[in-house]
Amino acid sequence: MGVTNGLGVSDPFGGAGWRRSCIGAQTMEGVGLAACSEMRPKVSRRTDRQMPASVPRRLSAHLAPMRMRINKLLDTAAIPGNGGELRFYQRGEEYSIEVVGIAGELMSTAIHGSEDALAEIAIGRLPSPADARVLVGGLGMGFTLAAALKCVGEKGKVVVAELVPEVVKWNQGPMGDRAGAPLRDPRAQVVVSDVLELIRKERAAYDAILLDTDNGPEGLTQASNDRLYSHRGLRSAYDALRPRGVLAVWSTDAHAPFTKKLGMAGFRVQEEKVHAHGAKGTRHHLWFATRP
Repeated sequence: MGVTNGLGVSDPFGGAGWRRSCIGAQTMEGVGLAACSEMRPKVSRRTDRQMPASVPRRLSAHLAPMRMRINKLLDTAAIPGNGGELRFYQRGEEYSIEVVGIAGELMSTAIHGSEDALAEIAIGRLPSPADARVLVGGLGMGFTLAAALKCVGEKGKVVVAELVPEVVKWNQGPMGDRAGAPLRDPRAQVVVSDVLELIRKERAAYDAILLDTDNGPEGLTQASNDRLYSHRGLRSAYDALRPRGVLAVWSTDAHAPFTKKLGMAGFRVQEEKVHAHGAKGTRHHLWFATRP
């Protein structure tokens, strides 16, 4: 988990889910973990697979019953800072990560549309994406990293901050193939660290910083998240970006106070709504804050 990383806890079949409150020092975004404070029930980040009203309640007699797919526990990992335990599952061809004691999935390889969009839109706004240097807060299941690598050229570089070593190991195995095995790309670099620490070490070093942590700005209600989304944290991100660089932030919902805070930190801000999966269903909120 990258120090500032975001993860959606959800039921992939449409139920309400959880999203972990992570930021700054210890986060899971990918699971990617950042500083994790507490889990709070939220509208699931990956819940766009709801059954259409038109689907009949009974199967026709000639249709074979659906085969039940059982979750197979593959591994577990402790979340730094006494943040609990992660469980890594496989179900058929898909993989998921859950947090012990929390109902639903933290993330799944089945749903990643808004994570892809976070990278695609942010890098697409850069003046020279071909040779861009990008920082991702949280490895997660590798989809944001994979999308970023597709957007930069051969001279580009994507650095990922991941807090949990086991998450890196899981991405190096079969699960990584679901995202196209981005860790095998020589342009990718994973650092087991808090993403905020990487941000604070650099000045004018990145063309884009992609943060998918917590539920978004609502994480500001948790004291442990203040480090990243506070004015000081945003100013650190501003300083770490090159001129015309972009800070991209994922969220379940819009949050006007955070938009204002980005402006006060010196950014020019634009917001977009994107689908969590496909072209229908749940939509998530993204901020794209540009350093002049």
